[in-house]
Amino acid sequence: MGVMGCGSPRPVEPDAGVELPLADAGLPDAGPPVDEHCLVFTSLLQSGLDAERARQHVAHAVLGVSTARCGNRVVFSDDPASGVTVAPDALWQLGSATKTFIASTVLNLAAQGTLGLDDALVKFLPTFPNAANLTLRQLLSHTSGLFDYLQTPEAAAALEADPTRQITADELIAFATAHPPNFAPGQGWGYSNTNFVVLSRVIEQATSAPLGATVRAQSIARAGLSHTFFASAEPSVGTLAPGFQDGKEMTTAINPSWWGAAGSMRATPEDALDWVRALYATDQVLSPASKLQMLTTVKTDVATLRYGLGVVEWDASVTEGHGHGYGHTGFVPGYQSELVFYPEPNVAMVALVGDSKGVPNALFKVAYGALHLFD
Repeated sequence: MGVMGCGSPRPVEPDAGVELPLADAGLPDAGPPVDEHCLVFTSLLQSGLDAERARQHVAHAVLGVSTARCGNRVVFSDDPASGVTVAPDALWQLGSATKTFIASTVLNLAAQGTLGLDDALVKFLPTFPNAANLTLRQLLSHTSGLFDYLQTPEAAAALEADPTRQITADELIAFATAHPPNFAPGQGWGYSNTNFVVLSRVIEQATSAPLGATVRAQSIARAGLSHTFFASAEPSVGTLAPGFQDGKEMTTAINPSWWGAAGSMRATPEDALDWVRALYATDQVLSPASKLQMLTTVKTDVATLRYGLGVVEWDASVTEGHGHGYGHTGFVPGYQSELVFYPEPNVAMVALVGDSKGVPNALFKVAYGALHLFD
């Protein structure tokens, strides 16, 4: 997994003096008036996505944009040579965008008093190395210093030996703790998937409940998502869109437990877009106070990126006039994702590519161009 990589219709009013109901007259409901701008906007997204997918030489890609005027617009592009058309209700692996779901779960548990963001890890995992000096906030913000288990030779060897086996969070954590920390807690910033695997164990210890049930109740269900699954901790219902790496299909090649709470979420593109809007633009998932905690960011090792609690903040200098963006990217072998909300124009975007070499941010540039239609 790479760094930051794993309105309702209105009925048509009848003319005055017409007493016969439309249903009795046998006439269809004409539906809401058509917004020509939205039709053109969708066409621009589609043509731009088709061109960009072809330019990247990938088989499958999706671009979703949610605006106040046009609502959700999701377009799909498949390489005709692949012989496969991905269904709109297919699931895509979101990779590290999973971290926004785990962070939301922790923040809601904190708001309920089940745990505290500044609790020491020792309260939940007393035998974890240096647990008395590690806090949940540091885990959420990648300021813990913990070594990334996915960067260890031990994890690489175990994954190569049997990528389809179910692996436990404790095994993943052991890969990481066999290596010294990168820095003392709170004394730096370093992206580490270990942080969120540790948080999954904290959630279990704090709630005495199955991890999947807690994440569903505290994040997925709050957003009203019906086609999103925490694949390493609950059954995943639906068909996965194909994903490729170096020409090899990776769709089911690796058990999602290898990514766990760091990157095993799966969703349809529509659900992913709804998650972005629900999390950042409403109070459905988090209270205003919890959202403020999540979006309070620290410096990272990239000048244009800051990191909050399970969320990336993109500087306005890299969003082509759309202001600061909040969200996350993700990577697992075969899939690249980027899920971002831009508060100033009130726009949510999701880009998904079914190939490890895919560049979802280039799909965002297609959306940036199409959004100029509304300038």
